[in-house]
Amino acid sequence: EALIFIGFLAAYWAMRLHAPQWPPAGSVEMPTAVPLVMTVLLVSSSFTIHAAESAFEHADRSRFLRWLVITMVLGAAFLALSMIEWGELMHHGFKIDTNVYGTAFYSITGFHGAHVLVGLCVFLALLVPALGGRTNEAFLKSASMYWHFVDIVWLFVVSQVYFW
Repeated sequence: EALIFIGFLAAYWAMRLHAPQWPPAGSVEMPTAVPLVMTVLLVSSSFTIHAAESAFEHADRSRFLRWLVITMVLGAAFLALSMIEWGELMHHGFKIDTNVYGTAFYSITGFHGAHVLVGLCVFLALLVPALGGRTNEAFLKSASMYWHFVDIVWLFVVSQVYFW
């Protein structure tokens, strides 16, 4: 997965560094407030999934469940903001086929959003049995590592496609 993101970002860098002007004609000014809020949500969710893991290790089921659900809410809020942002950008005429920037932007952020969605589904697969008192520690640790990966990737995505 990391190599796919690296490939996307390397292609973006190559396009950007070799373009006569950036952003290309037809682009809109990228918002800055929404991606910053999205970043706060995802970074916060790394802390909350860590808190869930810690609660699980201390056999505190209620704290584990609470932190897991908070992590899921933060991830879902991130996805909701992504969809709202995409809608706004499309409303202003910036679409995947607008130019090479549109193609790169929607491909990279969409691929990342798909990973967030997968992470939320994995957390749901953790939550349902956990509500009945069953949790697999290896599954929890794997899900947490995956979530941290998705969060770290976002830092690269947001810094490159929004702010560079």
